[in-house]
Amino acid sequence: MRRVREILRYRFEQGLGHKSIAVRVGAAPSTVRETLRRAAIAELSWPLGDDISDAVLEAALYQAGGTKTGHRRSPEPD
Repeated sequence: MRRVREILRYRFEQGLGHKSIAVRVGAAPSTVRETLRRAAIAELSWPLGDDISDAVLEAALYQAGGTKTGHRRSPEPD
């Protein structure tokens, strides 16, 4: 979660773009983009409050984890 906090800080305090943030935190630009997208969906604001622990931050960003939707070509057997 340290990386998530750094991404948010670079974006909102310094106004850096995806590529600049990616270089600074050592992540792919797509990871930075996805993290910022999830933060926007979760309506997180910077600075994060003192009451937001890593567990709360993870739950806010990844609450829909494991709920992949898609289409199957044929129905699965029983």
